[in-house]
Amino acid sequence: MKISLYWPGVAKYLIALALGWFVFSVLLGLFFAFDAMEASAEITPSLAIPYFLKAAVVTFLIGLIVLSTPLLIWKLIRNQN
Repeated sequence: MKISLYWPGVAKYLIALALGWFVFSVLLGLFFAFDAMEASAEITPSLAIPYFLKAAVVTFLIGLIVLSTPLLIWKLIRNQN
C-alpha cells in the first residue's frame, strides 16, 4: 500500500493531538501561574490575572495558527485534484 493513501488520516490525528497538547499546556501554565500568584503576597490578583490570561490566549492562538496552516494547505491541494 502507498503511504500517500494514509497521509490525510495521519495528518488529521497529528493535528488533533498537537491541538490537544496546546490546550493542555495552556491550562497547565495557567494553573502554575495562579499557584505562583497565590504563594506570593506581592502580586495582586487584579494586576496579574489579565497578564496570565493574555499569555494563555496568545499561546493558544499561535498554536492554532501553526496547526491549522498545514491542514489548510492540504485541503487546498486536495481541492485542486
